[in-house]
Amino acid sequence: MIVQHKYFVESGIVEELALKGILLEPARVFKYIYFSLPCSNSQDEVLRIKCGEQKHILDYKLRNKITGGWTKYETQVSDPEQTQLLLKQLGISVRAVLTKKFQSWKNDFLILDLVNVNNLFTVLEAKFSVDDVERATNFTRGIGLDPEQSDPRSSIDIFLNFDTRSN
Repeated sequence: MIVQHKYFVESGIVEELALKGILLEPARVFKYIYFSLPCSNSQDEVLRIKCGEQKHILDYKLRNKITGGWTKYETQVSDPEQTQLLLKQLGISVRAVLTKKFQSWKNDFLILDLVNVNNLFTVLEAKFSVDDVERATNFTRGIGLDPEQSDPRSSIDIFLNFDTRSN
């Protein structure tokens, strides 16, 4: 199970991280097609198709309400358009399409992803196994990120509630 802490960040974060020895990889861009699940209104479930780097992945993520961690099930699909049509026939409609630009860094217990979503907002995601909570929390605190200040929402929920007037 993966735990994810998400922090809103301002411009200049790449330079701040570099000063702390965290050099992000070059940006990778992915398109995410998020779907509405007809039997759920929960922010604890996500169904989407991720397209990028010549691959298309259908995945379903379910959040553990106790730990906040996500369990993810995924499979590669060869034709995302046909997959979308199939889902539509099952009563599953497109909720939103997001373009995410990722810059990443990782060590043996933590992945940091700087994610720009639709050029509207940028978050720094700290991802780690439930087995590495203590090490990851100590590390993120050491670079100035307080887990108590993280946003538990998924990117799609942040996007759907994003107020463009605040920027």
